Amino acid sequence: MKALTAILACLFLATICPPAGTQEEPAVVQPRVHVHTGVVEAVEPAPGPESFGTTLLLRFWIAKGDTELLAIELRCAAPEFRAMLTRTTEEGANSFHVEGVVQLLRDREVLILFDAAVTAKGKGPDESFQAKGSVILREGVQKALVTAGELSLNARFSFDVEK
Repeated sequence: MKALTAILACLFLATICPPAGTQEEPAVVQPRVHVHTGVVEAVEPAPGPESFGTTLLLRFWIAKGDTELLAIELRCAAPEFRAMLTRTTEEGANSFHVEGVVQLLRDREVLILFDAAVTAKGKGPDESFQAKGSVILREGVQKALVTAGELSLNARFSFDVEK
């Protein structure tokens, strides 16, 4: 009697359940993806650079060996920076031009895109270089951006805390 009940239960389930299909043919499943068509309107850029909300203190300096020739310290409240310095001494003339853009990152780091030109004229042969590049700086850590012979362009930044 139990065997007959089990057989009838299996036949009943087989008649009411839809067949799953054959296992030999591959089944193609297509997910539903909503595609939005239309035109995205262009947004006009801001008229000028927006403020960081804080001030950065950027320091660039040129060193010849261990001697610092020129240094530029910039206070930046917006992402773009530009500075130029020329110094003429008895030993010679040094000029330094640097400009670029700062992008704040997290964990007290910044990405600096720079374009620099350095000229050192002295008693010996003239030395000069131009460099364009990018670097990630951590607050308070100095980094050599470019080295050319004995000349090197270095940078460091910190957040300026006004008292």
